Amino acid sequence: MSANSVEKAIHNMLLNGLGWHGFGIGHIGNVFFVNGFSGNNANDGRSPDSPWLTILFALTQCVADHDDVIVVMDHWQEAWPVTIDKTRVHIIGCSANPTHPLVALNAPADTDIFLLTSTSNNCEIAGFDFGGGPTHAGIGNVGGTPMGPYIHHNRFGHEFAQDTPQDGIRVDLNMT
Repeated sequence: MSANSVEKAIHNMLLNGLGWHGFGIGHIGNVFFVNGFSGNNANDGRSPDSPWLTILFALTQCVADHDDVIVVMDHWQEAWPVTIDKTRVHIIGCSANPTHPLVALNAPADTDIFLLTSTSNNCEIAGFDFGGGPTHAGIGNVGGTPMGPYIHHNRFGHEFAQDTPQDGIRVDLNMT
């Protein structure tokens, strides 16, 4: 099965709402696709064949409390950090590479990759291989009190970031 066929199967699964019970999604809102290598923010972002370039752009298209899903098919880096400012948004890494099923995200400077705030309640982050900065995390919380983040099936400290110990989840304030 080609990578394109795998991506289309994932797309169809998402649109049909199958297999998402473990992700805590009661229903699925909009499904958007991002590919940090071949995407373009001028695309419609609605299928693997026309993905957007950045996660940040995809977040601007999400609706709070709508259970929108952003499927990141391939990526490396963008203007980090990306602040998750919508409630109940799901950012899922879904690599078509069978030898490396997690999507690698790397902070080129000393920054967090994702920032959680009080407006990122009940968000989900899964399927990524994080490389944060020397003093910052893959996922950070520096403002507000996000409730119910669902962070799972990630790896922190990939080899491209020299496996620094700060690659995990940093919580500066109360998070529930």
